[in-house]
Amino acid sequence: MKFKLVRISSKGQIVVPAEIREKFNIEEGDYVLFIPLAEDLILIKRMVFDKKEYRPFLEIFSKALNEVGANVEEEKIEKAFELILERYSIQ
Repeated sequence: MKFKLVRISSKGQIVVPAEIREKFNIEEGDYVLFIPLAEDLILIKRMVFDKKEYRPFLEIFSKALNEVGANVEEEKIEKAFELILERYSIQ
């Protein structure tokens, strides 16, 4: 799946493309989490995280950050992710 560009409506709404909704099982009433990252914003479907299972996500996220030149240490990404889990009561 490629990146998708969507437009914000005059009411501040975002339409999630059908392909993405289907692939990630996003349904009406689901929550998403917006995470500010420097000048960008990351959108994550809010879900239950098992702390033992988020390591693969951190590795992928760390590689992606490094590919775009962010060069953030994986340890700092892990600490930030744990802070997000705690701050937003994601368990």
